[in-house]
Amino acid sequence: MNIFSCRHASEAASASKQQELTRRARWQLGIHRLICRGCRVYARQVEALGHAMSRIASTTREGLPTPLAAAARERIRRVLEREMSR
Repeated sequence: MNIFSCRHASEAASASKQQELTRRARWQLGIHRLICRGCRVYARQVEALGHAMSRIASTTREGLPTPLAAAARERIRRVLEREMSR
C-alpha cells in the first residue's frame, strides 16, 4: 500500500481546489488524513482559505477589487511620499 507523505498530501490538498483528483489520489489523501493530524489541520486551512476567497470574490463589483477607504488611501500616500523623499 502506497500512502502519501505529508509533502504529497499537502500538494494534493492544494491541487484539489483547482482540479479534480484521481480516485486513487483521493483515496490516498483520505487514508493519510486519517493518520496525520497535521495534514488534517492543513486541509481544513486550505478549505477555509478557499471559502474566504470565494466570499471576497462575491463582494467585488464586476470582478474588480473593492475600492480602498479614503483613510487607507491617505496612509498609503503618506508612506509613499515619505519613501520617495529619502
